Amino acid sequence: MSCLNSLEEVIKGPTEVLNVSMDFTDPLDGATISSQDVDITPSGITVSNVISSGGIVYFTVAGVTLGYTYSVEVTITTSGSETLVGSGKLKIRE
Repeated sequence: MSCLNSLEEVIKGPTEVLNVSMDFTDPLDGATISSQDVDITPSGITVSNVISSGGIVYFTVAGVTLGYTYSVEVTITTSGSETLVGSGKLKIRE
């Protein structure tokens, strides 16, 4: 499991399936995650198994292209109807 926090990079080979997480525990400040969405650009990457547990959003990525750096944006809605966004980079190399 790789933890992707704001503006960090996770290095991955092009044939791997990678389990990734983004931790929102601190900014939640006691609230819970009501919904979560993961958006990765450029397109073409497969995102699946998006779930949250506690203050962490977990997801799986596959189908990446060697040499690309993908922008990852995770958006959550809290139990207090607040929207929080975390972002990071997924760099693909062998």
